[in-house]
Amino acid sequence: MDDATKKYLIIGGILLLAVAVRLYGLTAESIWFDEAFSIYVAQQPASTIMSLPDTNPPLHILGMSFLVKLFGATAFWARLPSVLFGAGAVLFSYLVFKKIFGEKTAVISALIVALSSYHIIFSQEARMYAMLGFMALLSMHAYISYLQTPTRKTGMYYTAATILLAFTHVYGLLLILTQNIFYYMIYRKYQRSMKHWALMQIIVFIFYLQWLPTLLQQAALVQNSFWLSHFQTASAIFLPLIFSGELLLGAVLTALAALAIWKLFRTQRNPEAELPKLVLLWMTVPAIVAVAYSILATPVFLHKYVMYSSFPFYAFAAHAAGKLPQPKKWGVMGIIIGLSFFAILYQAQNTDNDNWSAALSHVQSIDDGSTVIVNPPFQLVPFMYYYDKECFSQSYLYNCARDKRIFTSRDWTTATDTLSHSEKIVVVDVTFPGAQEPDIAGNLSKTHVLTSEQRFEALPSGSMYYSLKLANGVLPDVIKSIRERSTSTITVREMYSVN
Repeated sequence: MDDATKKYLIIGGILLLAVAVRLYGLTAESIWFDEAFSIYVAQQPASTIMSLPDTNPPLHILGMSFLVKLFGATAFWARLPSVLFGAGAVLFSYLVFKKIFGEKTAVISALIVALSSYHIIFSQEARMYAMLGFMALLSMHAYISYLQTPTRKTGMYYTAATILLAFTHVYGLLLILTQNIFYYMIYRKYQRSMKHWALMQIIVFIFYLQWLPTLLQQAALVQNSFWLSHFQTASAIFLPLIFSGELLLGAVLTALAALAIWKLFRTQRNPEAELPKLVLLWMTVPAIVAVAYSILATPVFLHKYVMYSSFPFYAFAAHAAGKLPQPKKWGVMGIIIGLSFFAILYQAQNTDNDNWSAALSHVQSIDDGSTVIVNPPFQLVPFMYYYDKECFSQSYLYNCARDKRIFTSRDWTTATDTLSHSEKIVVVDVTFPGAQEPDIAGNLSKTHVLTSEQRFEALPSGSMYYSLKLANGVLPDVIKSIRERSTSTITVREMYSVN
């Protein structure tokens, strides 16, 4: 077997492994609010999707819309694009870091991405984050191709890939900023064309102009308020551990990455030797900018917004692992693979999303035409996904729900008469630690009596949470901020009229 065939077999095997671990348990978790909202929007006409004042560009939902309208709004079809983008990220991780570090590092890096429980989470979610990771790698592959061979073809490749990145997630703009920092401050020394580079950036900006008004509108809203109540300090400090998905694995990868960075930056200056500096900027600049804005203005930093910075982190670790002497190298790779599989299996056995599937099965078992109240109001979206798919597909979801005697806490004042005369009311409460929501059951206690209560909990699971529980004495704050959704509980209460 020649070297080329062996190489293709190795990469093909890693890709098959990546697809397998992403398909495993794909529909086991319930659809939670963010996913339900994406699926709801994906069912609407393309013109509605494009005009929706969402905080992120519409490329992911437009792609999901095609599958959902063709095959139905099931968890499998809604999440399948993320599986494919997640697997694609494995391939492009190999292609990108082969250009920078060579074959050995590229293969190890691709394997780490393939088995990353952190990335598997995004690959099993009907959201844009797996797509963001893929588009970031695609843009960086095109960027490095242009740096190495600045031709019209590579310039067009970079421009197209970067437009796609910009239309995937607003934090894609921070990676474009990183590319510009590297080009102007580092690569300019080697007499690259500033005119052609500036032209490509202008073209990207012109395409983005159609989304710019929405971006500015959302920026103004975020400046006044954002759903994050405070800056998650521990999440920023321990970002490498979060990227690793498991505490012990994080310690190994962080040590390897630090070793690689220390050794690489003793290299002699030449254009090719500058590329590791690009990898370092890629790993740090987006997070630094987001953290600085969160401290100085409004908290907007979440680890998943800069999830594409995990790829250079893995690449540095892979580079150091590949440089180890033969016995140590295989030992370290065995530890990385073993801990990665532990993280995957532990994660698959725990409930992380809001447990809507179980909660709605219970609601439907006790529902006999009774009135239903959902609290807080935005949770009506995942509720209707499981309760009434026909209503869920309507443009006016809340109106359709009210026609079926399904209200939210927002309707409390306008539906008081209907509620007070209802013989039976089912109250569905979704609570989070520290959340301040109306006490619907308490408000109904004057006219209705509680007869049953059932709780459905979701815990911040995954092996990272498990590992941090074990390390609670050392890293107590990380446990609180490791997952942005923390613990949640769906409580279903049956209440009967006292009359």
